[in-house]
Amino acid sequence: MDWANSGLTLVIIADDNKAEIQQIQSADVDVYFYKALGSTYASASDKNNWEQNIKEFIDSHDYVEGFFWDEVDPGYYGQSSKDDFNRRLTAINDHVRMNGQKTIANGVRYYADHCGNDYYMWESFMSTFRGSCATPDYYYVDFFTRTVNDNDPYKWINNIAKWEYLQKSTGLDKTLAHCYGDPSDDDTSNYDYIAARVLGLKGFSYVNANNFAARDMTLTEGIKWSLGVLIDSNIDEKNQRLSGQFTGGGVEDDIEQTISTENAVYSFTTPTPDASPTEESTEEHYKEKKGKHPFPPFQINFLKIFNVLIIIVIAVIVQVIILRGKIKR
Repeated sequence: MDWANSGLTLVIIADDNKAEIQQIQSADVDVYFYKALGSTYASASDKNNWEQNIKEFIDSHDYVEGFFWDEVDPGYYGQSSKDDFNRRLTAINDHVRMNGQKTIANGVRYYADHCGNDYYMWESFMSTFRGSCATPDYYYVDFFTRTVNDNDPYKWINNIAKWEYLQKSTGLDKTLAHCYGDPSDDDTSNYDYIAARVLGLKGFSYVNANNFAARDMTLTEGIKWSLGVLIDSNIDEKNQRLSGQFTGGGVEDDIEQTISTENAVYSFTTPTPDASPTEESTEEHYKEKKGKHPFPPFQINFLKIFNVLIIIVIAVIVQVIILRGKIKR
């Protein structure tokens, strides 16, 4: 990976290869270190020792810009341990900030606005998979279907109620969408990207089921293109559509049709200079390849408004998450 010319600004690695980390940082790319918290907390017989070990781990990695906390979910650390885990996580995050570093939490929505996490990952956003990473069955998420768990922030949900929680808690601008799909499927990545932008999330990713756990990766159109600045958006729960107007054009995801047909159904309208609205070019997509995506390439000013997240692996044992664009500080 040519980090200096990658256009990427943040990576999350899961292997303590300091030489590789320094190589990445030398290209002006921030590095966050992966750490699973939930399962390690649950298996620790001495919780005080567990917390101290995490703090020592933080201190021994003062050369990275931050940490990615995985398994931040009572399903991992134990339903009866919420108060104790939360108290310890808050202390851990305070310790991270004392060192001038930041954190990303991956877990239930409660942690988007509690315990002092700087960023929150929304995993399986809009598209995900069943089965194993080796033989995944990719499918679309029914965003507008509500569940009995919608009012419990400690329950993992993947629908409009999650978005409503993040909106009310002002957590949208710290939320990174993480989508799963076939890396050769540009239309699904475009569909996911449109949803992330319309819903006002901070970042977006589109990867295969094993998070590009190989040396090679594929960047889909949804990763490479930008709609520009959001002007207006509409969350139409009745008709199950997400639409928005951006400086790069108008877009719409038809969630109902996508779920019923199992194909990405979306449309976009590109503005034509000196043309009336009726003369603008509109295209509809039904998971068909129709040539180059019309959205303009990323511009520097847009990168500060919306980040693009990619997960890859730079070596067989090293998992990294890469964030394209600048994180707001």
